[in-house]
Amino acid sequence: MSGLPKIDVKITDFISVGNIKNNSKIEHHFIFFDKISSERNRQIKHVNFHECIFSYEQIKHWDFQKCHFENCLFNGSQIYSCEFHKCTFSESSFYKATITSTYLNPRSFKYSRKWYIKWSNVNTWWFQALYRNSKDMHQEKFAMHADNKFRFYLRYQYLFGKEKRRLKFLKGLIYDITLGNGYGIWNSLVLTVIFILMFAFAINGQISTKNAGNVIESLYFAIVSFTTVGYGDLSPVMNQVSLIITMIFLLLSVIWCSIVTAIIVKRIIK
Repeated sequence: MSGLPKIDVKITDFISVGNIKNNSKIEHHFIFFDKISSERNRQIKHVNFHECIFSYEQIKHWDFQKCHFENCLFNGSQIYSCEFHKCTFSESSFYKATITSTYLNPRSFKYSRKWYIKWSNVNTWWFQALYRNSKDMHQEKFAMHADNKFRFYLRYQYLFGKEKRRLKFLKGLIYDITLGNGYGIWNSLVLTVIFILMFAFAINGQISTKNAGNVIESLYFAIVSFTTVGYGDLSPVMNQVSLIITMIFLLLSVIWCSIVTAIIVKRIIK
């Protein structure tokens, strides 16, 4: 990791959030939240913040609507009981920031590739904080996306961090692709279909039936074998190739179904 994200321009101007007008653009400012501003209208609408610093501020009871934060710093800030409706955050840093009782969609954050390599530790912290906030607010969809992003940046922290853990990166990548970090129902369904089609292709022509090479029968046999129904109306021919293929497929199907079931139960409990 290479330190923390910085703003290259020297910033010396300050502005109270209470003095910010709607439908405006604020650029290269320290944004502070004083007692006077907190007593005024707490809504900020359609404001574009570009390279502004919110670091170490207590941001409480504010309602941001359709605001955009680009290359802003929120390091060490405390966000409490706020609402961010249809806001977007681009390349903004939230290192050691805390968030509580706040409405904020984790999908609002956009980062370029350099964040995977240089500052994955920053986003690992932040999306974990977003996950806890979403769970406390019972926003399950938000929590799911935040957890996915946390695991995503954690993988890159293993890959580019001080302690290179490439094996953990690979495990996390496989877990994400195959099971979507425990949330990918479609991932597991697609992979299941691929397993069945591959087995049907491999076993085609190796089934004890008059219609040798029948694709439909091969697919039927693959589905029956995968679901462990085992009607017994079809069976592989008695040679080493077909028996080995069938045994491997049956073992993989049992293992795969066990993994998927465990992940679903874990997700429900979580």
